[in-house]
Amino acid sequence: MKTPTERITEEMGTDITLVTEGVRELHIVSQESFDITTEFMVRLASRLKQVKEHFKPMKEAAQKAHKVIVQQEKDMLNGLTQADIYLRGIRATYVEEMEKKQRKEQDRLDKLADKKAQKEKEKLQKKIDNAETQAEVNELQDKMDNVYADPNIASGGIEKSTKVEGGGSTSWIKDIEVVVEHPLELLEEIVSGRIPLNVVEIKTAKLKAWVKANGITNKQVPGIRVKETRRESVRAG
Repeated sequence: MKTPTERITEEMGTDITLVTEGVRELHIVSQESFDITTEFMVRLASRLKQVKEHFKPMKEAAQKAHKVIVQQEKDMLNGLTQADIYLRGIRATYVEEMEKKQRKEQDRLDKLADKKAQKEKEKLQKKIDNAETQAEVNELQDKMDNVYADPNIASGGIEKSTKVEGGGSTSWIKDIEVVVEHPLELLEEIVSGRIPLNVVEIKTAKLKAWVKANGITNKQVPGIRVKETRRESVRAG
């Protein structure tokens, strides 16, 4: 069995269908037919008002229930979010410390490898200086040309991805952060073409408000076109 609200909704739907179908059959060929469309404009405005008033209490009830649900979700998520932020913070700090130690160790290993290679070249150079034949010189020179610092990878870094037993994983992703410190200087770069225009969003609603407030006319401001439009205001009976 339908509730009173459901029956009213159904009746309104039927009435609206009749009105909208009637509108599609209208054509303006004279002042009389134009006046008829005026009546329909008012009738549509009346139906719009009725529909809004009909659904308003249902929407308010739904919004109230939605608000309660959203708050419950927010309360639950808040603790989880704060815990996540804390873990990310201490993990990032640890990773930075480990990477710093690894870079320091890598630098030490690279210097040792360079020093070892240099000593080997010096030994070969002495042999070249004391060589008795050109063949010996050529052989030793070839050896010296092929002396390189041995590559050594310092340990202690953090794995890029870590799988967790039972499912799930974490991955470290390197990224950058961009902060606009001087908007005007940025705009100069965009105007010059060094930065593409699509990095900014022009809010036409705010631009329109500024144009109206300052009485800007067409061609008064480069880059925009101001065109007068007309819209009809209708009041329900």
